Parts: sequence; structure tokens; C-alpha cells
Amino acid sequence: MSFAEIFERIRTNRSLIATRRKNFGEANDSISVLENRIDEAKQAINTATFTENLKTVKSKMKENDFTEAHRISKETLIDINSSLDSWQPNIKLKLPENIVPGKWGKYNLKITNVGNAHALNLGVNFTEGISQQGSIQVPLVKAEQSINLEVTLVTEFAGSVNAKGEISLSRKHGNKSYESDFDEWIEVGESAPGPSPVTTPAPQKAISQEHRDSVQDWAKPSDLAPDGETFLDLFTSRWKCYSKWPDNVRELDYLHNNYRDLTISSYFEIPTDPTVVLSEWGLPSNLRKNVYLDDERASHILEVLNSKSDDNYVIIGEPGVGKTTLLFEIFDSFMDKVPTGILTTTGIIDAHLEFGLRLFYDDIPENSDIVQSIVENDAKGLVVTAREADWGKLSDEFQRKFKRLTVPLFSDENVSRLCERMFDFSNIRHDASSIEQLTNYAQGSPIFIWLMIKEMHYNGMTVLTKNYVKDNSRKGMENYVSLILQRLLKDGPNYKPGGLHALGCMIFLSDYMRDRRCHEALYRSFADEIEIDFEKIFDDRQNTSTFNQTIVYLSGEGTTIGFPHDTWADVLQGVGRSNPLRADIQSIKRKFADKTYEDEYKKKAVTDAWETELSRFNKNMVREKDSFLSLIDTLTYNYTLTVLEKLGVDIEMMREVSSLNSDLPMAARILSRIQAARPTQVTQIINIQHSVISKSNLDFGKDNVNVESSVVTDSDLEEEDLQSVKQSIVTDSKKKK
Repeated sequence: MSFAEIFERIRTNRSLIATRRKNFGEANDSISVLENRIDEAKQAINTATFTENLKTVKSKMKENDFTEAHRISKETLIDINSSLDSWQPNIKLKLPENIVPGKWGKYNLKITNVGNAHALNLGVNFTEGISQQGSIQVPLVKAEQSINLEVTLVTEFAGSVNAKGEISLSRKHGNKSYESDFDEWIEVGESAPGPSPVTTPAPQKAISQEHRDSVQDWAKPSDLAPDGETFLDLFTSRWKCYSKWPDNVRELDYLHNNYRDLTISSYFEIPTDPTVVLSEWGLPSNLRKNVYLDDERASHILEVLNSKSDDNYVIIGEPGVGKTTLLFEIFDSFMDKVPTGILTTTGIIDAHLEFGLRLFYDDIPENSDIVQSIVENDAKGLVVTAREADWGKLSDEFQRKFKRLTVPLFSDENVSRLCERMFDFSNIRHDASSIEQLTNYAQGSPIFIWLMIKEMHYNGMTVLTKNYVKDNSRKGMENYVSLILQRLLKDGPNYKPGGLHALGCMIFLSDYMRDRRCHEALYRSFADEIEIDFEKIFDDRQNTSTFNQTIVYLSGEGTTIGFPHDTWADVLQGVGRSNPLRADIQSIKRKFADKTYEDEYKKKAVTDAWETELSRFNKNMVREKDSFLSLIDTLTYNYTLTVLEKLGVDIEMMREVSSLNSDLPMAARILSRIQAARPTQVTQIINIQHSVISKSNLDFGKDNVNVESSVVTDSDLEEEDLQSVKQSIVTDSKKKK
């Protein structure tokens, strides 16, 4: 090596060292700045998210990734400043439920700040319906904090009382002041000493959870291939997150720090949060360990929990009998002792059995691709649900793979017990006559009761009465849902402004989105796309108030929306003898044929939704990450990658964002879809199909051994063969097939 070359190398290394020192200095300084800014900001806003970012920055410093640490610090500082300017307090009041009319008394007023900024100098002033003694003032209610304040109140009349008032407050940053009105109805009992005559029955005996004890402890597999060990750690980590929820911050940090740089390809996912499962399956958020079981349902659960791991079960019943509730109880019971997965993509093999896992899927007939994959791969260890009519339409070959568990309607006696249980944990007061009336109207359907609770919460009602049931519902699920939709969309016989348009949007969600769920941005973009044609054909255009009211009624987690129950979709397809919307539904479907929905509106909506969410994500990647991933999930589930590309969607960006967040089950699910449709060269891709192999599935005498469609253990192979397989895994993981 010449002197000049040596000198150049020294100069280059010095430059690299200087750059490294500069990056370290900038990153190190940014930590101090960020810590100080968070300390300042916590006086005004909730800084939990920013504190988590600070932990990530420090972790990157330990990994010597100074550039990334500095980048995250800068972005977080920008987010803090933006949040200080934009975040506001949001005060919700829970009025007392036991006010005695005509008599001053002391009651608890619950004040909750659901906003992200702290509320200062909060004042409450009742102006109508309720009178107060003295001022009601609180110096501080922190973000996401609730306080109970003793106040002296009186109402003049019994019955339904319209309580109106004003809320005043300020926030620390910028010393801005805010005023708002509240307008709520409460039920006040007849004048008498003591509590209201509407009483809550004594708490029911706790629901038995004995069936959970029958689940066997997880027998972790051994002798896994290298990728198998990685999956084993991943499944264990996600399972711990689920088990420790909601106190699982440490477990989530472990997942994030150890798996964000890996691309995981699998046909199932282990959820990290039970509330996400409940939301995706359209179940109440407080249902966990509150499921009411009659003898037959308890027997079904025990059969599945005590069955062989490769048995397949289908839970069958009519709409509204609680199939999905039963599915969740079985799933959650397994999760007490062993990781349990949810099917997400096709390409099903038996890797989950090698890991000792069961897989679940709600409403299996809705996904024809997974149905076909189950038949082709002879998949085992599955627990699914299906409606009776839909199950009968599937092939005999598919049906024979499953043991059938039929779920009947509840008896009236069990409906009454279920009512009391659900209203108790929903904090809604009731008496014997109201439960009797609701039992008569529910006709054996537990979902009917849940819908009633949802609507009462929506309307701010805290007391169930016999008259409320009669005035606000109809007998039978379909009729009740029809009534709800009628109230949402119509004023008497005529549609509200935008009512027909909102109906058309719900038909789109019901008929043209898989699993009848999608990102709210896509739903709103679709609404914009059909507006002009709806005005031409039906003389009705989008009305913000009507449209937003329907969205409030839809269920979902975060930015994902769907129907509270599949019965909504049934009604939107014209089912129900008392369906007042049937004629208009048919008219809309006739005017907007399938091809129009699919080829025009549905596709056009993609471009707008993508551009909107992409812009938000680019402005604030931390805050908008979940929403952006949710949109990607919707798009990749409902459209092919080729179609998405033609509509302007950046496939590689979807892959990149999902890969950076692959510790999240949703992101991992997206990656599996993208990799299955369009494999690409990635330095760290792990496919579950390479994780474990059974020798019986391999024929080494053939030249075309398909490692992807089999599962291998190190102990089953000779060393020469083992090295060949491992090399194949490495090769397959790094090249596009």
C-alpha cells in the first residue's frame, strides 16, 4: 500500500470518527433537551407517549444508533410543541342516579377529563332541570383523570328530567379559556325519603370460570429449527402481553425492541390485547370474564377445551344467539394457559400444531379464500363460527372436517339472568318489571340485550324501565335493528337530509367490504365519491350531521368501523318483515349495480383515502402510525396489490411501514399478506413455514423438495440434510421466489 493510500485511509477514518462524534453529540444533547421539554409539558398535557419515545431514544443510544436517536428526538420535540398548541381538555359529567325530587341532598358528581390536556379552574353551573347550592369548582383535573365531587342538588319533578348547564375551564399552555354546554336526560324517582324506588337487584353470583381450569398448561416445543426458536419467543412474548394486559408496558417494550427489525411471515397472529379481539369480533369491551353461560353453552366450552389439539370445531347457530361470544370465551380460556392464534391469511399449514397452538376464526363462510385453503391443506386445530344457513352452503368436504356445536336461543329464564348480569356490569339500573319486558322482547337473543345497552349509553340513559323498552325497541333482533336505522335516517315517514345517502354508504360497508369492516377514511372517501350521483338520482346529498350520527352508531376500535352485529348487515340487505327501508334498499341496489360500486366508487375512494392518511402520517409518524396501519390493513384485505398500485398506492411504503412496526400483530398480518402476494429481497425475513419440519412431509429422494410446504425439526434430519435445509431457508429468506 502506497503512502498516499495510507494517508487517504487515515483521512477517511478521521472523517468517519468526526462524523460519529458529531452524531453522538447531537443525539446526546437532544436527550437532555427532550427530557427538559417533557418535564415542562407534563404540567399542561399528558406526556405518556412522549415519555415512551424518550425510552426509545435512550435505547437507540445504547445500541449506538445515534442518527436514529437524534431523529426520534427531533420528531418528538416537534410533536410536543404541536400538542401543546392543539390539545385541549374535554370534560364529561356523570350525573347522580339517585336524586330525590323536591328535597335537597348531597350527591356524587363524577367529572372526567377525556382530553389530552389538563383542565384548570373548572366550574360547573346547572341552569335547567337541576338546582345546586353554592358553586361547583375544581382547581385541576388532569388529562384522563376522573374525580368524584360531593355536591348539593335538587330537582323539582320526578320522571325524565332534562338537565342543562355550563362548563367553564382553562388550560395552562397559552392560558386559553373554554366554555361548553351540557344537555342530558336523567331519570328521577318519585319523592320519598331515601333512594329512588327504581332499585338494582342484589349482585348475581359471580359467573363460574371453572371451565378455565380444565385447560392444560402449554407444552412448549423443542428441537426447533433456528427460525422456530424465534417464533417461539415471539409467540411467548405476545402471549405475555395479552396475559398482563392492561399492565403490560414492559412486555410491549420487549416486543418492540426485539422484533421491529424482523419481517415475520405467518398465517396467524397472537393478539397482544384482549380489547382488540373484542373489537374486531364486534363484542362489548367489558365482556371479558363476564360471559353468562347456560348448561348447554358451558358443555360446548368444556368439550373444546378438553379436546385434542388437532380437532376442528364449528360453533353454529342462528343470528344473535351469541356464537361469537362463545368463541371469545373459548379463545380467552385457552389464552389463560397457552398462546392461541387468530387466522389471518391463507397458506395454512400445520406449524401451529407443532407449537401446540389452536387457531380461531369468526364467521368462516365470509372468507372463501380461507375456506379453500383449509380444504387444500387439510388444516386442523381450528375453532370457527358460522350461521346455520351459511354453513349449509359450504361443500360437504369442508363440513366433514369439523365437529359441530349448535348454539340455541336462550330460555326466558336464562335471558332474565343474562339481562341482570349485563346491566349490572354496564352500570345501568333496572327493576324486575323492566327485565321481564326486555326478556319478552329479546326472544332468546343475548345480542338484543347488548344492542339495548349500547343505545342507552349512546342516549345517556342510566335507568332501564318497562316503558323505555316498549317505546324504544321492537320484538326480535331484525325488527329492533330496523327501528334503530329508521330513527337514524328518518324523521317520521320522510328521510332526514342526507338519510338516503347515509343508507347507501352503509350498504357499501355491508355488501362490498370484507368482514364488513374498513378504515373510516375509506368510508368517508366513498361517501364523497357517491355524493354527486346520489343527488342526481335521489335528490339527496351528504349531510354532515346525519352521516356522522350513523358513524357514531357503528362499532370499531380506533379508526376502524364496522357494524355492532351482523344483523345490521341483514337488515341492510332487505331482510325483516317489518323493515321500513326494504324498498329504498332495493332501489339503491338497482340504481347502483355491483359493477358500479366495485369498479367506480370503491376504487376511486382508495386514492383519496390513501393520499389523506399518507399526508397525516408524513406530518406526524408517531401519532398517526396506528391509523395509517389500519388503512393499510383495510386496503390489503380488500384489494389486490396490482389494483392498489394502479390507484396510486405505494406498495413498498406499505411494506416498509409495516416492517418497522412488525412487533404489532396488525403490522405482522399486513406483512404476511404482502409477502405472500409479492415476495421481495429482505435481509431479515422469517417465514413460519420454515420454522419446524416433520420428516414425514419430506421426500429427499426427489429433486423438487418443497421446504415451504413442510415443517422440520433438527433432530429428524441427518447433518448433511440439515445443513442443506438450513441453507435453503437462508436462501429462500433473501431472494424473491
